[in-house]
Amino acid sequence: MANLQQNRAPQDNKAPQENSAANQAADQRLMLILKLCMVVGVCLLIIGHIILSATFINDHIDHRGYMLGAALSALGIVLSLPTKIYLTILLMEYEQKDQ
Repeated sequence: MANLQQNRAPQDNKAPQENSAANQAADQRLMLILKLCMVVGVCLLIIGHIILSATFINDHIDHRGYMLGAALSALGIVLSLPTKIYLTILLMEYEQKDQ
């Protein structure tokens, strides 16, 4: 019985280290996805604004230009929402480093 417990002890010590490394890799992957969503969202917002501006200037684009510009702008706003999450995470990490 003592042998069995001795064999488990080194493995139990490695498990938290592996979990923290796995959690850190998952956090980095999540941050990459958030950054990608932010960039795509801002790009869609800019493209939507350009399409709306071109629609106001040019009368030949018709109502589809307004719909396309509004849809791209709305999608850009939705995709840029992770900026709030990302900034909150950065603030939490900053506060943890101070403590």
